[in-house]
Amino acid sequence: MAPAAREGRRGKGGADKKDEEKKMKDPDDKPKHGGENFDWHMSLLEVYTTLKDPDAPKDAIREACLKSWQLGENRNRRVEENRQNMVAKYGDYPQVHGLLIDTMTKSLNEETQWRAARALTQLSFSNPDVSWIIMHNMMRETRVRIQAQKAKLEQLRAKIANEEAGMDAAKDALPAAKQLLLELSARRSGSNHLVQMLDPDRQSVFNTSSRVQECALHCLNNLANSCWEGHDLLLRDKVHKAAVEVMADSLKRPPFVVSAASGLMLSLSYRPETRPFLRDQATLEALGRVVLLDSTEHNSMSAALALANITGSLPAHECPQITNAMQVPQKAINALQAGITREQVGARYMTVWKIMSACTALAGHERNHLVMAQNGICASLVELLGQLVRNPKTEAGCLECLLRMSFEPVTVKALKADAPDLVKTLEKMCTAATTPKACKSAEAALWAQGRAETPLSEGFEGSDAASTRPSTVAGGSFRGSTAGRTNSGGLQRPPSLQPVGEEEGGGKKTHVFVSAHKNDEYFAKSLGSLITSKSGVPTAQQHEEGWGNFEADGVRGSLCVVILLSEKYLGCPYCRAEAVAATTLHKPIVVACFDPYLELPPWVLPLLGAEPFIIDMSDVYYDPVAKGLRPVNKSTVLMDEFWESFAACDIQGDGGALAKLAPSRKAAAAPEPPAGAPGDKPQQGEGGEASGKRYDMLGEEDLYAEEPTTRADMMVWDVEQVADWIGLQLGLPHCRDMFVANAVDGLLLFELDEEDLTESLAVSDEGDRTKILACIRAAVQAADAAMGEAGEEG
Repeated sequence: MAPAAREGRRGKGGADKKDEEKKMKDPDDKPKHGGENFDWHMSLLEVYTTLKDPDAPKDAIREACLKSWQLGENRNRRVEENRQNMVAKYGDYPQVHGLLIDTMTKSLNEETQWRAARALTQLSFSNPDVSWIIMHNMMRETRVRIQAQKAKLEQLRAKIANEEAGMDAAKDALPAAKQLLLELSARRSGSNHLVQMLDPDRQSVFNTSSRVQECALHCLNNLANSCWEGHDLLLRDKVHKAAVEVMADSLKRPPFVVSAASGLMLSLSYRPETRPFLRDQATLEALGRVVLLDSTEHNSMSAALALANITGSLPAHECPQITNAMQVPQKAINALQAGITREQVGARYMTVWKIMSACTALAGHERNHLVMAQNGICASLVELLGQLVRNPKTEAGCLECLLRMSFEPVTVKALKADAPDLVKTLEKMCTAATTPKACKSAEAALWAQGRAETPLSEGFEGSDAASTRPSTVAGGSFRGSTAGRTNSGGLQRPPSLQPVGEEEGGGKKTHVFVSAHKNDEYFAKSLGSLITSKSGVPTAQQHEEGWGNFEADGVRGSLCVVILLSEKYLGCPYCRAEAVAATTLHKPIVVACFDPYLELPPWVLPLLGAEPFIIDMSDVYYDPVAKGLRPVNKSTVLMDEFWESFAACDIQGDGGALAKLAPSRKAAAAPEPPAGAPGDKPQQGEGGEASGKRYDMLGEEDLYAEEPTTRADMMVWDVEQVADWIGLQLGLPHCRDMFVANAVDGLLLFELDEEDLTESLAVSDEGDRTKILACIRAAVQAADAAMGEAGEEG
């Protein structure tokens, strides 16, 4: 950071903090003559008047920028936040923040540029509201003014053309109106103007110095750090590209500018939805170059944490730019340990939960687990979880990190060597964590560690500590000491980890548990409904939030477990823990796979046993209109093998109900429906039963329903049906919420164009936009083709 920019944000010297807070008054109070608030408000009015005046002297403008910076500062954070809001929003359009942006962008004086940029940095510091308005820079109000100014120009031109009264005045007003329209049209978002300050070509024209660029990067960092909702706008303005250009030239740029760029990339990488946009080759190479400098002045630690956030969960072949020489996992753990002990990280103090975010991202891929365990991360996580006052974000990150690292025996052994109290800590967190998700993470980690340590042929016998882990005894009961259902610390264990005596038999088993990722909940619910309707046996799924369900109403109390394999399922630690619990409790398992090209990781098949029931369901899709499963090919018997697998499981305790799911081998083939009569029912056999297996699978109302692919069918859809079509059939679940938020129904769907998808619906990926528009065009063409065929028949 430049010397001038390093000035303390809190001022120099002064009275004791408590004495000063007693004297301090909130500027929200009504100003009174002669009081401190009155002087503050008068200074703010003077700043606004000076910045608003186009003929103000340059010295006065520089002084006004400096004063706006000082007016937004205060030792008391609450008062400072109020002052930041009041200064930034003061006055009429474009308010003080807009005037500062205009001054920074248009001024040719380096000192004025720096003071304006420094004032914007101060006003946006840790203030989401001010960050939001600086980013948007009153663009909505500007568009309204542009329309009004265009209308005014047309009126002036009409007066001149028609030689009406006041024509001379109209001619005189026309140049000023044109100039105002040009100025309004030149207004861009605040982030766009800040990015302009980083343009190398601007340095020679506008005399932009390195310290101005540093302040611009710090201001962008504040915007990215304070307002995650604005990341889409920052990405659209190519903020990350500007930072990458600075870091790519790290040897020629001043270190404090490179340091600010590294901090900006770290702030952008905290948001999971932003990370895919930062995974291009140029970004990774630029960050890697700064990491290899291993310099405090260049903020190499922030660059390492940004790399951890961006690439931590990816396999090595997808990010070859990240080499072992960078030691990213080691540096992330060092930063975490420094954060715990309140030491500086890269010449600055960092928030622990943000460092924890990078460690959790690194734990997303197995290639990092052993390195992290050997570098002492477990002791740091246990220390954080043992604190009396815990940040919920830090706690959730610690437990998720431990959960992801609890599946490999080698890693678990290294974790326990680093922190012998790991199991006791997890047991405590099962009931003492601050959020339900954190409790489930601890519980899932205990299941995973028990399975990783003990072969399937062994049980957990002996000590009471061992009885806290799930047993592999057939029937699902836990063996071991049951003298007390608490651990040595007297803490109550969660129900799924309570030891169960042999006489209890593991409790009554009443349902089929469908283990699926939350993105596949429509498939899970539809499949559960089919199972219940055919067998009378109820089904259950995991929690709506996507946490694992190991309780009596989940895996533990189930007759059997149905696993819906998908790419999301394989990457979710909670789903994997459910599969571990099912095998540990010796539950019959039926695996359904909807993706024929899904590549199974090495841990899947050994987990499911030597001869797992893996059923190919790639010929089935979810229909959002009928809200049920349908076969892709009308001649396909829906899930024939799936039902047969239940009979092969030899499930006990259901009274033979699930065995009835297998289709009868003696049933005759279903007759083809008469042509042109899709609503006719198939022929009935004796006793009113359908003689065709296909009718038996789907149910009468689903037999010959046509898939709604034409425009006429889709135009009657409501908002939810359109959202389901986008998220499920087109495979774009990340776009679903924006369609719901903008209330896009069937009628509006066919009015969308490229601009609507980009601007209104924020579909930033060009491939996604192309796919949506192509499917809409296909529906229109299908309708036209149907009309053409009808015309030919007529």
